[in-house]
Amino acid sequence: MLGLRCWPRAICGSLYALSLYARDSLEADKVVNVTPRYAGLRAESNGSPKGQIIGWENIELISDRPLRTMSKEFKQWKKDYPDRILIASIMEEYDKAAWKELISRVEETGVDALEINFSCPHGMPERKMGAAVGKDCALLEEVCAWVNAKATVPVWAKMTPNVTDITQPARVALHAGSEGISAINTITSVMGINLNTLHPEPRVYTTQGGYSSKVVHPIALSMVMQIVKMMQSEFSNVDCSLSAIGGVETGEDAAEFILLGANTVQVFVLNFVARHDAHTK
Repeated sequence: MLGLRCWPRAICGSLYALSLYARDSLEADKVVNVTPRYAGLRAESNGSPKGQIIGWENIELISDRPLRTMSKEFKQWKKDYPDRILIASIMEEYDKAAWKELISRVEETGVDALEINFSCPHGMPERKMGAAVGKDCALLEEVCAWVNAKATVPVWAKMTPNVTDITQPARVALHAGSEGISAINTITSVMGINLNTLHPEPRVYTTQGGYSSKVVHPIALSMVMQIVKMMQSEFSNVDCSLSAIGGVETGEDAAEFILLGANTVQVFVLNFVARHDAHTK
């Protein structure tokens, strides 16, 4: 498999990357996403409609869009942008055959790499998906082995921050053949209680959510530093890389991750929050 050390200039230094973080799975019809499923923490009092959003919570499950739809879009994007890098983020149940089928169908679209979501804190853990795998090193090792035995493109394993020592699952994923690590995913949270309506934010009582945006940046920096030190100490002779995630809103934020030793940086919530604010003003 192609190592990822050749990618940083392409991804971080220009607009040569298209990354999809849709958490694709084989059977989207199993997913029932509730509404509302997002909430923002603003710089002013919790529940206030004013102030800059500094924290963002989501309780979205895997994508409820059919894989056939996403596959069609992948193919079109590769056709429209043949010189760009397209990374598909995928997540599946604890089922070896399902993982193998998902990887085959996604690779057929021409994607350049896979990000394996072992970290979503609300990604249907009862089916051993997302963080239910990332928190269990034995389970993570097994599923990583399935994925890397099947994949013919580079694989990033996406880590959950909801563990005592994030280097442990990262180490397991690399030993199991992953070419890279991406970290961090969202932090388990309850956004707050709206004191005007007396309801939690968002108005769903049955689950915690995943916390992201500006406020998680210091935590992400700390965990990325831990992973970098582990990789430099134990995998210095292996062609692997680290993609950093967490509260990136400026070039300075991204530079901090690069200076810590990350090879690439991912941005998503900033764009999502900007669209949310535009719709709510």
